Amino acid sequence: MTDWAPSPKINLSKQPFTLFFSGRIQSEKGIEELIYAVKSIRAKGINVFLYLAGREGKISLDLRKEIEKGNWDWCVFLGHLTREQLKEYYIKSTISCFPSWWENMPYTCLEAMALGAIVIASSNGGMSEVITDGENGFLCPPLNVEVLAQKIESVLSMENQKREKIAQKTIATIKNNFSTALIAKKNIDYYNALF
Repeated sequence: MTDWAPSPKINLSKQPFTLFFSGRIQSEKGIEELIYAVKSIRAKGINVFLYLAGREGKISLDLRKEIEKGNWDWCVFLGHLTREQLKEYYIKSTISCFPSWWENMPYTCLEAMALGAIVIASSNGGMSEVITDGENGFLCPPLNVEVLAQKIESVLSMENQKREKIAQKTIATIKNNFSTALIAKKNIDYYNALF
């Protein structure tokens, strides 16, 4: 991930806001909760768009039908993206959101953080071991549309300067704990300790 150097962010306080999800489009990833959270935020007049990237399955077909029926042009399925396209979405989005029911070590979350993205992630599993809520990202309990919507709104209403400070901490978290050189050294040290 060290080849993904952080880039200058766009103006985070400017609307429309954009939320980005990357991963498998399936229920366990919290996709439905994320869509309904954004729908409730938009009902309050907050101009936010949701972009979903990743491999699609049955759930995405069902959701697409509901989105088309409701004319929800604010929710866009992007399908599979190249690494360069992913990088652009992480950099340009206001928030990268990963509300999974449970994750072990979420690579997409680490990628987003390496680029200085503001991340809202599930408090279940490995993301809570990487993110300290309010310091280098935000945590939210899974399966709760109302709390997810409140967390997204609070981040959107945050002053630009505070979000920039958090973005710098996300970069430092990855650099200090998950850089390629650091992980390689830990692996080598582990194998050397075995012999």
